[in-house]
Amino acid sequence: MNDESKVAKRYARKEAKSTLDKDVGFRVRRLRKTMGLSVDRLSEALGITPSHVRLIEYGQRGVTLTLCQKLCEIFNLTADYIIYGDDYEENAANEKDSEELISLATKTLSKEEVQYFAEIIKEYSISRRTPGDAKLLQEALRMQLRNFFALKASVKNSAD
Repeated sequence: MNDESKVAKRYARKEAKSTLDKDVGFRVRRLRKTMGLSVDRLSEALGITPSHVRLIEYGQRGVTLTLCQKLCEIFNLTADYIIYGDDYEENAANEKDSEELISLATKTLSKEEVQYFAEIIKEYSISRRTPGDAKLLQEALRMQLRNFFALKASVKNSAD
């Protein structure tokens, strides 16, 4: 193998690693923000410095297996999600559906019921294990909420 092909292979490995580091960092940052964690709190939980967390989030530093395991425990996810992510188009559709559910909730539920459902949704988002499980649970939750809203609306309409 000549020197040029060695350099080309080394460059290709470096580029692939850089892309992976950026993707993982993006997911770590999004997960941290979703859970409402500060960089300081996450760094404390991981046992690393805040600047190390920032380097990971911006893809300038990779994640070791040990850090990946800690991230999985903190975010209650599997390593495949942290490494590979999920389908962002599906997430956009789910976000639109969630907005529709929120609109239905505010129109048909009392303040106490809205708080109750907010707690259920919060608990759901914390307790999900894998992306596959999350998608199934999310769809089941949406169907149950739609059924509840339909029943609530029909009871309200029959009372009027």
